[in-house]
Amino acid sequence: MTQSPIPIPDDPHSNAGNSSPSDFHSSVETSPAIIPLSEPPASDGGHSPSSTSTRPSFQHRNSLDLQRSVSTAGRGGCWTCRLRRKKCDEQREEGDSCRTCRRLQLNCLGWGPRRPDWMRDKEAVQTYKMEIKAHLLRLGLIRGQPRTSLSAASSTPQNGSSLVSTTNSAAAINRARSERGSFQFSFDDPQPQQQQQQQQLEFSFPQHSRAVAIGLTGAADGGGPPSLPPENFSNVPGAGDNFQWAMQPTGLTDQDAAVKREHLAYYFNHVRGLHFLFTCKVALDAIQAVVTREPMNAGALTDAMCAIASRQYAKAQRRASLPDTNLNVEDTQSQLFFNQGAFLLDAARRQGRCTQAEAMAAIHLISYSLAERGGVIAGANARVGGTDWTPFLELACDWLAQTGMHVDENPRLFIMNLPLPAAYSAKVTMCMDIFMGVTLQQPPRLLALYRRLLTATGTPNHIWGGSSGGPAPEWELYVPLLVGCTEQVLLAFAEIAALAHWKAHEARDGKLSARELIMRGNVIERAIRQTTLDPMAFEGSRVVQVNEDTCRRILATILQESALLYLNMVLSGNNPGVPEIQSSLNHILNLLKHMPLGKLDLGLALPLAFAGFMADTPTARDTIHKRLRHVGSVCGSANIRQIEGVMLEVWARRDSGQREVEWREVMQERGLTLLMI
Repeated sequence: MTQSPIPIPDDPHSNAGNSSPSDFHSSVETSPAIIPLSEPPASDGGHSPSSTSTRPSFQHRNSLDLQRSVSTAGRGGCWTCRLRRKKCDEQREEGDSCRTCRRLQLNCLGWGPRRPDWMRDKEAVQTYKMEIKAHLLRLGLIRGQPRTSLSAASSTPQNGSSLVSTTNSAAAINRARSERGSFQFSFDDPQPQQQQQQQQLEFSFPQHSRAVAIGLTGAADGGGPPSLPPENFSNVPGAGDNFQWAMQPTGLTDQDAAVKREHLAYYFNHVRGLHFLFTCKVALDAIQAVVTREPMNAGALTDAMCAIASRQYAKAQRRASLPDTNLNVEDTQSQLFFNQGAFLLDAARRQGRCTQAEAMAAIHLISYSLAERGGVIAGANARVGGTDWTPFLELACDWLAQTGMHVDENPRLFIMNLPLPAAYSAKVTMCMDIFMGVTLQQPPRLLALYRRLLTATGTPNHIWGGSSGGPAPEWELYVPLLVGCTEQVLLAFAEIAALAHWKAHEARDGKLSARELIMRGNVIERAIRQTTLDPMAFEGSRVVQVNEDTCRRILATILQESALLYLNMVLSGNNPGVPEIQSSLNHILNLLKHMPLGKLDLGLALPLAFAGFMADTPTARDTIHKRLRHVGSVCGSANIRQIEGVMLEVWARRDSGQREVEWREVMQERGLTLLMI
């Protein structure tokens, strides 16, 4: 099915324009719709992961062993209604269900004499509530939101009843936690405003007739705010590509497939370019190859992409100052997509399998989590200093190790022979692993592999080939196109992180040798300067030609100088007055003047952060702060806002008289683990 570019859906509560609510009532093909998608796939054994759960699966309610008796029915209603804090009619229908649950097509938990054990797990309870809420949104049972043609088009199951099903069992999640290492996949609790919305559900529609799976769903409520013309997104990288996704994902209903098609089209047309790692043509080809050619393996990836698209759609509404009646619903939808993708990856990890599609899905879920919550240390991984995205990076690194690349005699030849999606996922995982090492001041997990893989590959002209001109071979995934710097500079960041870790360890033991520290630093500096990036694009204040290749050269030079700045911060401490630090900072500021604002600014997160931490004059601080805020306005990422917050705190402490301010300590005091990419 050929689709046009996806405008923002229209809001029945908006008075903008001359359209009435009914005009947008069934606008399914023009927006990221909010309808349910199919349940997560069963395990290899043919059973759902929740089939052995202590928390009730809607499909397996007979295993609850809850005795529903008339004698206990008058103590506050059934457990389903009590959990939802709604009045129960306490009238038992056929099948041991109260009339309220039967009318709402919910599986009644009955009137057991005591609370089921699984309800003691707050996370399981909140997940259960979100599933119920998603089901009710799907049926259009939200006050003020009309039932749509999508709901009306539901088919009728046998016996005239419809029961919600789910596989997101608390026991399956808890079991997975015990089988992993330190980090846990987390499924966020609803925000307070979402919980309040849960309390305001009003049930006034007759029983619907379609059994739906609730892994991630909302309601197609008749649309959102008035449609924005395509030119409103003309300044977004990737807009205008008019990507069309006509593939029918295996295992989805027609309605579910339509929803995913619309979200994916919205992602490729308006959202893809909002994370630097996804902006280049190589990334587009790799992602498209998985989504269109391997639909059976792309479930988690499409969920992750849909989560990003749904989130950005809601942000586009805010930027356009459109009525925000349904913004909470849209935010819930993006989080539900995220939860579904996380659940599928969690299931894959428990089963000991991880494919290139799942590694790519993990990368996208990291991108969503960085944009939504940044580096906040919270949830299940807080006790080990982890974030919501930490387990996804662990999974991607696990997959990279499982490829056997690190034990191959020639890892460069190995990666050249990988399919395009696998090669792309491998290099993006390397970049994230290395920059994570910079943040944590520890060697990257696969440093030994990177030392063998990230070596000189030719002249600068060879490196830039294919960035905007002729196509490069499918395996030829040059690092500059993904992260902005040369392979030598990327490896240097990894080596400097390892050096910082060694220095801290030696200093704690009281045996740090300044001579050896400088010697090791000199080796890294020579490697950084091995490739001279000809700054022919600028001479004094004159720019010869500002095109994409020129901007990429400037960006690569900025990152090269940032590596030198980082190295001198490790060698000499965080002291802005050190001559080598001042030299690198001034060079970065000069380069920024010659790099016009554009999509490549998304690759400036780390250079701006390090330069900002060392900036000590009002002019330098103002230049860096404005550029960082521009990056944040383009991508709308919580991660960038948190980098800005750490930078401002560093300045405040230095201005108050503190001599050496360690940015990493400030970050940790603010409860953050930033990934500056």
